[in-house]
Parts: sequence; C-alpha cells; structure tokens
Amino acid sequence: MNQNNAVIESAEVDTVVILEDAPAVSVKKSAIPRRQRGATVLELALWSGGALLVIALAAYGFLKFSENNRTAATQQQLLDLSSSVRQLYPDPNFAGLTVTQIKDSGKAPGGMLSGDNLVNKWGGLVTVAPSSINSGNNNAFAIGFPQVPRSECNSLVAGLQQNFVAITVNSTTVKDPVTPLVSATVTTACNTTNNLITFTATS
Repeated sequence: MNQNNAVIESAEVDTVVILEDAPAVSVKKSAIPRRQRGATVLELALWSGGALLVIALAAYGFLKFSENNRTAATQQQLLDLSSSVRQLYPDPNFAGLTVTQIKDSGKAPGGMLSGDNLVNKWGGLVTVAPSSINSGNNNAFAIGFPQVPRSECNSLVAGLQQNFVAITVNSTTVKDPVTPLVSATVTTACNTTNNLITFTATS
C-alpha cells in the first residue's frame, strides 16, 4: 500500500479509514435509521388505505349513478305506458283493458315488450287492468309494477306522485285522491327486498 495516499475501504461492516501519519479510525457505515424505515412502511400502509377508500367511493358513486339512471328511465316508461292507455281509451271507461291490447296496438313503451308480456327493468311482469276510483266503475286503470328494489322504490314513487291519482306499495296505500303522499309512509312501505308498486291513473 502506498503510504502517500489516503485509503478508504467500505464494506457492509465497519469501514476502516487509513490516513497518512494518522491512527486508524473506525467509522460506522451510514444507514437509514430504523425509525425512518418504520415511517416508510406506515406511509405505504396509509397510501394503500387511501387508494382502497377512493376505489370504494368510486364504486359507490357508480352504483348510485346507475340506480338514478335506471329510476329515471323507469319513470319515463311508466309515463309512456299511461299515455298509451289513454290513447287507446279516450273515454273514461277502461273496461276490457289488457296488456295484449297495448302490445297489439304497437303502443308498448320501448324496452318493455318481451314476447306477449310487458317487463320492467328488474324483470318483473307488468300488469295493466281496469280499476275504479271515487265510487266509479272502470273509470281508472292500474299499472302493477313488481320486483322494484328497496333502494329505488322510494325515489320511483316520489318522482311519479304528481302523475297518478293513487299509489300503493305492497299492501299500503301511500297516496289516494284525499290522502297526500308522505315520505315517511313510503319509506316504511318500501320495506322488502322486491316491492310491488301499483300506480292508478284516470283519463
């Protein structure tokens, strides 16, 4: 070894530094403190948790967006269906009204016709039949809408309350000509996984 030069040798263990005319000095290798390494692991955990939260929120947002779109499309189908019935029966007497008449007339709303049946977006068979209201006789018609999920039952009823004279959810009348709709009543009535909503309308 040339004594005119300073020599530094590094290894995984202690580093020996030899300087001219100087005693050997033992120097610890620089390393990341354990506390700092622990903080890095914690940061990774926080980032991972944050990423999972963002994904969960995005999934929930997409689900609500899909539900809102489906509810809006369903409301329009019901409005179109009631309009079709009124075109077939301009007089306020709906005796003899059937789903078959609506199908054969070509007035079934888009996306609802499945063979000889009317089907809603949840796969429920939609019924259309004469009904009576205010002591009348066949002076109204009722649309039965089954298989409506609890998550969309309330919003579907609330969105159509101005378009129908009476609405029944399962066995509970939530609106009729003398009883206005109350949100709390609707929420209580929409208490099953799949609900049957009956919308009653007049000419």
